[in-house]
Amino acid sequence: MPTIIDGHNPFDDANPAEYAVDVSGVDRSKREVVAKKFVEIATTWYPGTDYNETKALLRASGLMAPELAAKIAGPDRPTTSEPWRVWGERNGWSIPSVKVRDPLHGAESDDVNNEFVNTEVPVVWRWLAEGFSSEYSDEQRIYYLAMTNSPERGWEVAGYTVDFLSWGTEN
Repeated sequence: MPTIIDGHNPFDDANPAEYAVDVSGVDRSKREVVAKKFVEIATTWYPGTDYNETKALLRASGLMAPELAAKIAGPDRPTTSEPWRVWGERNGWSIPSVKVRDPLHGAESDDVNNEFVNTEVPVVWRWLAEGFSSEYSDEQRIYYLAMTNSPERGWEVAGYTVDFLSWGTEN
């Protein structure tokens, strides 16, 4: 776990490129592939070593528009939820299950003239650690991604919001 000195968040002024995972194998010509991979990376947590969930967003920054990646800022305190504490003590990690829904708001394809294609990506996950039975989280999230197709970089996440739901509450 990162060392916290006088309440300093180790991600303050973090350079996303220092934490980003290699996404060179991701087919950036396919919006659904980029959306799925972004949410998979953003929800793969290692609570034994991750200060908070922001570290996963930093790892996913290679699939973000540079303007969005530059805005990543973590909370000043570590994640302290019960699952995070328990699975951190077990040196566990999350394994997300992600699906990508069709574009929202009337976008009929990735070939639209709009600046952004809104993409809905529900995710659930289970916790796993060596020597322990896996457990499904009682939470699910829906990521709403604003995707844009950069001529230089291909599809990327330009913005996002997240809904936090308990299991069984998705419409």
